[in-house]
Amino acid sequence: ALSATSVDVSDLVSRVARGFLPQSQQLGVALRTEVAPGLPSLLVDTTACEQLLANLVANALQASPRGGEVRVAASRRGNGVELRVDDRGPGVPVADRARVFEPFFTTKPAGSGTGLGLAVVEAVVRAHGGRVEIEDAPGGGASFVVWLPLGR
Repeated sequence: ALSATSVDVSDLVSRVARGFLPQSQQLGVALRTEVAPGLPSLLVDTTACEQLLANLVANALQASPRGGEVRVAASRRGNGVELRVDDRGPGVPVADRARVFEPFFTTKPAGSGTGLGLAVVEAVVRAHGGRVEIEDAPGGGASFVVWLPLGR
């Protein structure tokens, strides 16, 4: 069962991004955060949401070419908050978009991923009454868009 605490979105994003700085430097990928000012707090399971965001950032970094950029953005959308993770990688083919959230489905070479990251993302999002979608990122690549409602 998920426990709900009030989470500052800006803190959440910067905490997760900070954790990935060594990896992003090693991969030669810039990691940028853009959090809209004055976002309301989310009533969510902090650990689950950190995991959700961490999975998306890890995937985006792995998909990115050297010299690329991963952008983590948070903004207000209706009665919720939208988290977007954009990368400059190859993108996700439309045919695969419905399947990438299935457990063990992976587009990575054998041995380099469990295929569980996005299944975890979807489970967490669904448990919070939110939704997650994949779009083409501006400038090529994939954009994972997570929407979480503000209140219960």
